[in-house]
Amino acid sequence: MKRLILPVLAIFIMAGCSDDVNFNTPSIQGMVGGHLFHSMDPVGQTNGNGTLTIKGEDGSQSIALTISSANIGQEYEFGGDSENVATFQTSDGVLYSTDTAGVGTLKVKGNENNQISGTFYFYATPNGGEGDTLNISQGAFFGVPVGGAGGDVGVPGDVDADCVQAILNATQAGEEWQDAQENGSAEEIQEACENYKAAIENVIENCDDAADWEEILDNLDCDDAN
Repeated sequence: MKRLILPVLAIFIMAGCSDDVNFNTPSIQGMVGGHLFHSMDPVGQTNGNGTLTIKGEDGSQSIALTISSANIGQEYEFGGDSENVATFQTSDGVLYSTDTAGVGTLKVKGNENNQISGTFYFYATPNGGEGDTLNISQGAFFGVPVGGAGGDVGVPGDVDADCVQAILNATQAGEEWQDAQENGSAEEIQEACENYKAAIENVIENCDDAADWEEILDNLDCDDAN
């Protein structure tokens, strides 16, 4: 069975019109060199100079996004002499930064009840200087608590609630399937794969833009337990 990388939770790209919906877990994630970075416990903090930093960790990797303010609908550019800086630290301890040499943008989609949501991408270099460029793409974060805020996460009303829920369900099903491949029997792998397949089909049914999920479904073979 071919092991696949879960797609990014692109809930702010798949827009529609619906009522707000609440979830229990904030998240920040993006594709880093073809691999998924996914943090379920990101935090936001206001700095002494008035900027805002959003941080998340995935194992020994970490990401930090600093922007000059947090106005809904505003797009913040990384790189150059801007106060807006994005960094990514690898599991080897190498720090990539947009400072001076990098580029990218972050757009704030929601900022209510001390919880911030948005999308981002950036290109960064080691310590902001010369060297190989690291690309972080398809980045999204939602419900990130700022200053210790907690409770349910409010998803902005311009995002289709059924699509968001379908993606969350499929992301969880995919993680359970990958865990089964590492620790489960052939029967457990088979069952987890079938559940993942059904969850993906639900995403495709409920989301207008689901090309990434369609590609995963095309390559998902639940008949091959190996």
